[in-house]
Amino acid sequence: MQAGHDVAPRNPTDGVHEPLVSVIMPAYNCALYVAAALDSMLHQTEQRLEIIVIDDGSEDGTAGLVEQYTVRDSRVRLLRRAVPSGRPSVARNEGLRLARGKYVAFQDADDIALATRLSATLHAMEVGGARMAFADMIRFDNRTGVCRPRSRLKLELFVERAMRYLEPLTPVVYRCKPAFIGFMLSEMAAVNTQTCIFERSLLDDEPVWFDEGRLCAEDTDLFYRLATRAQMVFVNEVLSLYRIHAQSLTARLSERTLRDGAEVRLANVSRFKGRLSEAEIKGARALVGRIFSEIGYSHWCDGNLEDARAAYRQSWFASASKIAAKGYVKAFVSRDLIVSALDRIQLVLRGVGLWSARSNDAARHDFAAEERQEGEDTVQAGDHIEVWLARERLNKLREL
Repeated sequence: MQAGHDVAPRNPTDGVHEPLVSVIMPAYNCALYVAAALDSMLHQTEQRLEIIVIDDGSEDGTAGLVEQYTVRDSRVRLLRRAVPSGRPSVARNEGLRLARGKYVAFQDADDIALATRLSATLHAMEVGGARMAFADMIRFDNRTGVCRPRSRLKLELFVERAMRYLEPLTPVVYRCKPAFIGFMLSEMAAVNTQTCIFERSLLDDEPVWFDEGRLCAEDTDLFYRLATRAQMVFVNEVLSLYRIHAQSLTARLSERTLRDGAEVRLANVSRFKGRLSEAEIKGARALVGRIFSEIGYSHWCDGNLEDARAAYRQSWFASASKIAAKGYVKAFVSRDLIVSALDRIQLVLRGVGLWSARSNDAARHDFAAEERQEGEDTVQAGDHIEVWLARERLNKLREL
């Protein structure tokens, strides 16, 4: 662990307050957003909380802003790391070591929690006799402040797709059945850091909390593991706003996010295969295969043939498919070369009267038709990762 120091609140009431919930907030160069994140937590309807901010070596004044909050409110604590780790897992683990609450929740320094985020999930756990809860969130554009028309889990038709794994308790609270881990691995992870809350004691039996060896998907990995040991409930309400901006880790490292997510999914399929049906195992591996195929396709479009073949190989080993096999073979020749070859063929055929402008357009579009249809089919499937990949595919295909 890198050296750091805990900035203690200067409020004389410090030590009297016993938090029910410890909110862990990693922060790195979030001076533009951290105040809004803190305010959203300090104005929760559930006030028995502490907020532990771990500044990961910020250089933009983030720590100074947070320190002002520690002066005003004893519930805010600040740990400053001297050297950036570059990994949210490191900051979250440090926060967990300092946590005093019975429950633990997480808040990214660039997101906003709705006022009932904690109270709604705590109530749901009480209703469902659960030790862990999660809810829905909605994305909003940092430039415009406009929210997406549909929340993340509604966009993915989560309740409809997961209904056989859920037990309705109230109009908005669902208890997750023991087999829910099968849905998480074969369909979608569903549990998100922005709304998750769980009993801190669940970590007592976990030798690894957030895996610091991973840059991305370390949160999903922990949630997979906790889902096999803890009764969970889902709150079918939007309780968090997820800020979309170019500086976020997900935006900057989109391929790494996808790769780590796929690798974490495969690792947990192996870890919990005794609890999964054959159909769930097959579905999980097929999902991983599609992700790697899309990564391969993206590299092929960009002319990175070796990287494309490597991704298609990973796709094949996850789930042997025609798409992976065809993609691997295709990735020995650049897309630009294929397009150029089509242009030369049409010139020759046009010279002998066997080609028309209409034929040229048809050939170009036929070349991309299969990939385009796969992309459109995936958009309709609903899974947020696959939708993102499919839209990326369609954007690239518009160049043809």
